[in-house]
Amino acid sequence: GVAAIDLSAFGVGGVAGTETMRSAPPEGMYLGFRYSGIHYGPRYRCVEYAAGKPTPKRGDVDVAAGFAVLDLQEASDTWEHSLINHPSILDCMLQSSSVVRR
Repeated sequence: GVAAIDLSAFGVGGVAGTETMRSAPPEGMYLGFRYSGIHYGPRYRCVEYAAGKPTPKRGDVDVAAGFAVLDLQEASDTWEHSLINHPSILDCMLQSSSVVRR
């Protein structure tokens, strides 16, 4: 299901309306990708949590806000944890943006 969270504990703010966002469980997100024909293996399933504000208030400029917690999976090799910009983390940033939609 869709849950609302309070992001003030994470220090996220400054944009009106970002205090509560809609979230999607990662399992459901990856199942949706699978139904769309995209199968992410274990190394590319880094999204632990993703939330977004899908619709801005009327009259606002087209604005969207999102928040994600990403983590390398245990399937990753030890040396991969030392990479600053790991390819799967970069890909998971794009994956997590799927919760921010109109």
